[in-house]
Amino acid sequence: MILAEAFELNNDTVSPGLVGTLMFAALIVATVLLIRSMNRRMRNIDHLPREEDLAQAEWEAAEAEKAAHEG
Repeated sequence: MILAEAFELNNDTVSPGLVGTLMFAALIVATVLLIRSMNRRMRNIDHLPREEDLAQAEWEAAEAEKAAHEG
């Protein structure tokens, strides 16, 4: 005899139960923790140009202007 045959199942008696509720809560907690971690890492990304990049851009602009006056 199968356990499912022992109980009459219908829409009123079938529910996710405690395990389903706990799994849903665990997914919510994991999602919140992942979003917090992502936000923390995104804040650490350097969005501003570095000093070396600015100096390189100025040098390239000066070289291009020098080449325009010579040519």
